[in-house]
Amino acid sequence: MYRLDDRAPEQVPEPVAEKVQEAVLCARCGYDLRGLRVDQRCPECAAPVRNSMRAQDLQYAAPEFLQALIRGSTLAMCSAIVACIWIVLGVMLVLTVISAAAARGGAPPSGLMVTLAVVGTIGPVACGALGVIGWWLLTTRDPAAGGKIKDARIRKSMRVCTVIVGACWLATCIPAIAQPLMSLPPGVYVPLSAGLGFALAIGIVTMLFLSSRLMDRLANRLQDQRIGPMTTNQNRAAIGVLLAAGLTALGFATQLEFFVAVGLLGTIAALVTLMILHARALATLREGLICTRDGEPIPGSWRVRRTSNTDIRDLR
Repeated sequence: MYRLDDRAPEQVPEPVAEKVQEAVLCARCGYDLRGLRVDQRCPECAAPVRNSMRAQDLQYAAPEFLQALIRGSTLAMCSAIVACIWIVLGVMLVLTVISAAAARGGAPPSGLMVTLAVVGTIGPVACGALGVIGWWLLTTRDPAAGGKIKDARIRKSMRVCTVIVGACWLATCIPAIAQPLMSLPPGVYVPLSAGLGFALAIGIVTMLFLSSRLMDRLANRLQDQRIGPMTTNQNRAAIGVLLAAGLTALGFATQLEFFVAVGLLGTIAALVTLMILHARALATLREGLICTRDGEPIPGSWRVRRTSNTDIRDLR
């Protein structure tokens, strides 16, 4: 006879982790993890397979990818702020030039034209450079894309549109540079500037419609509920720009000065509003990305974030 508690305890085998059955790419290097166990690491970069399976959530994305998004949102936000300042300052200078030319009955003061040329050159170059670099980083390819994350189309479309808008920004420098060199009369300078500005406004509106979709996708991956209403307001302001620009074109076509004046004022006001809303949405996106990178909760979000000393260290 022996007592039950005298027997050696039975060895219970540990459960074997399941294998990756789908085409899941590593969140850090893009290696195909199919066939590996969930508790293993990527054979290329040693990142946890478990994190890559949750990479749709940006808190498990590669830190390098998150850092690129943060830098891109910062530069794109600065570009929107510079654009807003440049639009307001440029309109004020153009109106001052026209008033001075009308008061003097000829060419405006040379100092005023030099100031207009400097502002008209520095503003578009700075805004265009910041915007192109910023959105190029914001459309960085996610190493985990290709499995559950299907954003290649919107990302590539946004990159192409960004380059086109950047070229339009640089093209707006032509009148400002040609004015002091060729002494363009106001009858040539003003329509040329207005035409380039109109083309730029259309390009900006198109890009911002695409950027709203991109920011909405990033907001979903952040689970940040604040960005959706902001992008909606941004799209409404973009529609306002299109309507005001259409009214301006109608005024030029019918030669009705009232429609031209109202359309131009409406376009300028809508563009400034659009840039402010765009900068605010980017600032909110940047805040959410920084909180996710640091393992902190996003302000106003119900979701409890994991702390930065957990498995995210394995990706660094």
